[in-house]
Amino acid sequence: MPDETTTQLGMEDIHDIRGPLIPTSLLWYIFPFLILLIILTSFFLLRRKKKSILNFKETLLTPSERAFLELERLKKQELLTKGDPKKFYSFLTEIIKIFLMQHFHYNAPEKTTPEIRNDLAHHKPLTNFYQNLMSLLERSDLAKFTSQMTETPLARKDMEWTYEFIKNTGMGEPSQ
Repeated sequence: MPDETTTQLGMEDIHDIRGPLIPTSLLWYIFPFLILLIILTSFFLLRRKKKSILNFKETLLTPSERAFLELERLKKQELLTKGDPKKFYSFLTEIIKIFLMQHFHYNAPEKTTPEIRNDLAHHKPLTNFYQNLMSLLERSDLAKFTSQMTETPLARKDMEWTYEFIKNTGMGEPSQ
């Protein structure tokens, strides 16, 4: 109720004063964001867990099993039928070098073909495979670093030889 002085001066309330903000009405604005945050967090955590499970399974593989898995992946890419021997030989030599590193504890991925030739010339577990391994690495260097095209049957033979190499050298415990 306005007092007499305010009515005499013509002053009256323009509008009603709002009451204090009720916390429950604030929750209606925050609640959807909280739900969205929970959904996104759970999605990312589950996705991360799935990746770590897959990586864990791959870490349990022996070097030869891992190499066979990578060879199968290479085969499924069908790089030879697509006419890309450069990529094919890049992946094939990477598989071989990683196998040499993991199985024989030899740092092959960091070395060139001539360095590998010098280092493995007298490595006993590889004497039976040495010449074929060097031929394959040299062919792959030609395919990767020059415009020389490798014949598809020869590349398939190299893939088969790699299977045999890993199968025969990967048996048993890794060599020192």
